[in-house]
Amino acid sequence: MNNTIKTSLKNSLYTAQNIAKHKSKIPMRLPAFRGSGLPICNRLYVLSHILMKTSNKALCSPSASPYRDYFLEEGTLIHKLLQRWLGLAGVLYGRWGCQNPNCKDYVGTLVKENRLPEPRLNSGFCCGLPRDYIEFEIKYKGFSGHIDGILYTKNLWILCDFKTSNKAGNDIIEIPDNYFHQLNSYYYYVIKNLKKLNIPRIDKTSIFFVPRDYYFLNPSKWTIQDIIPDKSLWVRDFNNFKASEKCLKKKSLKLFKEFDIPDKELCSNKYETCWLIDVCHSDKEKELVKNMFKEFKGRK
Repeated sequence: MNNTIKTSLKNSLYTAQNIAKHKSKIPMRLPAFRGSGLPICNRLYVLSHILMKTSNKALCSPSASPYRDYFLEEGTLIHKLLQRWLGLAGVLYGRWGCQNPNCKDYVGTLVKENRLPEPRLNSGFCCGLPRDYIEFEIKYKGFSGHIDGILYTKNLWILCDFKTSNKAGNDIIEIPDNYFHQLNSYYYYVIKNLKKLNIPRIDKTSIFFVPRDYYFLNPSKWTIQDIIPDKSLWVRDFNNFKASEKCLKKKSLKLFKEFDIPDKELCSNKYETCWLIDVCHSDKEKELVKNMFKEFKGRK
C-alpha cells in the first residue's frame, strides 16, 4: 500500500513540474551593478534595459521547479542560520535584531525604520531567542551589495562570503569567476570604509564553502579558500558598468558594437541560460540588435 501511495505522489509531482515548466514565468531582476551580478556582461546589461524600456515587459528566467526552489531556499536558510549562530558564538561582527515580529526591535522593523543598532561581535538574545543578523549594505557610486559577514577569530578580521556546496572538508574547490569578482568588490569597499564600519583592518578575505547537509554547523566540514584581492579587477568591473551606462545614455549602437561577445559556454550554467544566448551567437544577431536600438532611439 505504501509503495502505491509513493508512486501516486511521485506521478503527481511530475505532473506539477510539467505544469510549471510550461506555465510559470519567474521575473528576473534587471542586470545591475551589484556584487552578485559581477562580472558584468555589457551586452546583457544594455539589451536587457533596452528591452524593458521598449516593451515594458519583465524578463523571465527558467520556469519554476522544485529543484530551483530547493537550492534557492536552502541557500538562504543556511546563510541565515550560520549568521545567527556565529553571532551567538561571539565571532561574527555585525548588527543584530530580534526574531520576534511583535518586538519593536524585530529585524524587519529595524531595517524599515532605519534604526540600525551599532555593530558588535556578540549578538545575544531578545525575546528569549538568539538575535538575527542584519547584513552590512553596500552603496557606492551605483554599486550595491550585502556582505555575508566579517568574522573575528584568532585575532584575525576575516571578510567572508558563504557559499553552499556539495563538497565538504578540505577538498579544493575551484573558485568560480563570479564568486571571486563578488568578494573582491566587497573587499575594496570595506577597506575604504573601515572607519565607518568601526573595524581596524581586514587580515583575510575568504570564501567559506559550507555543506548543504546537516554538517553546515560543523566548521571541520567546511572548505575555506582565501582569495588575493585584485584592484585592477575591481577597476575593470567599475569601468564595465560605466561603459554600459554610457551606451544606454547615448543610445549608441556604435558603442554597443565595441562590447565583446562572450564565449557561448559562459552564457549558460546548470541553474539558468542567458536569454541572449540565441541573439549573441546567431547569424541574425546584427539585424536584431540594430532593430532594438532603432526602437530604443524612438523612445523618449
